[in-house]
Amino acid sequence: MPQKLLLIEDEERMAQSLVKGLTKSGYEVVWLANGWELDKQNLEEYSLAIVDWMLPGASGLDIIRKWRRNKVELPVLMLTAKGQTADKVLGLEFGADDYLTKFFEWDELVARVGALIRRSSKNKAVLQLGPIRLEKNKNQFYENNKLVELTKTEYKILEYFFNFPDKISTREQLFEAIYYKDYEANSNVLERHIKSIRKKFKYDPILTIYGRGYRLKTTDPV
Repeated sequence: MPQKLLLIEDEERMAQSLVKGLTKSGYEVVWLANGWELDKQNLEEYSLAIVDWMLPGASGLDIIRKWRRNKVELPVLMLTAKGQTADKVLGLEFGADDYLTKFFEWDELVARVGALIRRSSKNKAVLQLGPIRLEKNKNQFYENNKLVELTKTEYKILEYFFNFPDKISTREQLFEAIYYKDYEANSNVLERHIKSIRKKFKYDPILTIYGRGYRLKTTDPV
């Protein structure tokens, strides 16, 4: 399931460009031209908000300050033409998680979005992908609210994928992540664990990228 981004940007051309580019990068984007319709949004549905500083009515700073006062922990990337250090400091002090000055390089924007989402995901106690839910405080996975029994190693593998949903991981990286100190390069133990995980879920959560490795499957189940 694509991660959902909230874009609050009053410049139509900029907004359309962002929506188009971020959609191509695999995100679902909801665009608001101002903050007046925010009350209609369920912020818990979003992985990240991209907020322009200068908006009609309430400014981006006002929106972020209100969110933080109301304990809304949604990660925020602030976009603005203001490039002075004092402006950046002010945006961060009001509760923005990162700050990008217009006009930016596209690759940098995508990298910052991905980094903020990964950082936020690692700190969340509950992560959801389609019908699958990870509850870190219980060290348990659920599918359609039904507990899925995993071995300790299977849990570590799947938790790693949930923590890094956009990352393609090689066999070697996965071995290191699940604390295998000594293993044979030709060993198929990892493949056996992944096969076992797939058998335990109706919706296979792991995507094989042939010749490169594995990553979390982020599309809706068919």
